[in-house]
Amino acid sequence: MATEIVQVRIDSRDIEFVDFLVKAGICRNKSEAIRYLLSVGISSSQELPQIIKAVEDLKKIEKESGEFPIKLPGATKILMSERDRFS
Repeated sequence: MATEIVQVRIDSRDIEFVDFLVKAGICRNKSEAIRYLLSVGISSSQELPQIIKAVEDLKKIEKESGEFPIKLPGATKILMSERDRFS
């Protein structure tokens, strides 16, 4: 697998966690810790395209029918108030 050197700015809170992984012996150095965390982040984000598509489909159904297609008493009100944050 080819590798590439990339320069990034990382805030101090995140660097503290990277340092913790090194000090705890979980990773040998900062580079290894950052590679590990990046890999975990990418792996945990694999479903995002499917989630985005599902939300878009729900919005389309809502637009066509005039109402939200899922009935979840209580949760619907919260979802409706928060959904525009992700548009």
